[in-house]
Amino acid sequence: MVDDNVGSEPERDIEMEELREELARLKEALSDRMQEARELVSERATLVRENPATFSAALVLGGVIGLMLGLAMSGDSRHKRWW
Repeated sequence: MVDDNVGSEPERDIEMEELREELARLKEALSDRMQEARELVSERATLVRENPATFSAALVLGGVIGLMLGLAMSGDSRHKRWW
């Protein structure tokens, strides 16, 4: 069974080559982005390693602020809940 809508074999070969080239460019771009991400994570990890008390304090402060916001939002309801 030959599909007439597919086109000739040389056209398909050209299209396949273009797709391979595009795939190679995408792989290279992804590789570059992954390298940037690794460097950023490494910088952040070094920062946390050098300043564990500051990181812990910021984490606790963020948790307290989140808890306070959650309590404020839950206490603002106009109806009573059954639970």
